[in-house]
Amino acid sequence: MGNFDNSYIMIPVGVPIYWFLVMTASFARAKRLVATDTDSAAEPRLAQKVAMSEGTPGADFVRRATAAHQNGWENFTVLISACLAALIGKVDPKFVNIMIVFILVLRFFYNIFYLAVSEGPLSFVRSLAFTISMALVWAIWVKSCIEVM
Repeated sequence: MGNFDNSYIMIPVGVPIYWFLVMTASFARAKRLVATDTDSAAEPRLAQKVAMSEGTPGADFVRRATAAHQNGWENFTVLISACLAALIGKVDPKFVNIMIVFILVLRFFYNIFYLAVSEGPLSFVRSLAFTISMALVWAIWVKSCIEVM
């Protein structure tokens, strides 16, 4: 497979993709905020407050999009630190690349399910995608620690 086997190609490729996935929830939220009557450019906090208030059409979506966006940023730092640990620990690049690909795919589905549903059976799929992706991030961490020892 060439570079995929012997270089950390997915770190410089995967990190911007992950950033984009984090921002998609923000883009969806911003689109909904623009749809409110409040001038979202002049008063963004007021527009968000109005969009999230009870009785406003789409308020549940804005809350979910905000939560997905914040969750993405929280987990972005964990992924970055795991990537740095993998580089420092000289973990097998093929392992790191495969883990990052799976993390990105799971994060994509996590965002879709987070924005689409708030409860029901698909919320379980969302939680499962989150749990597995975090387990993969921790697998990179554990492998890094083992390699350093």
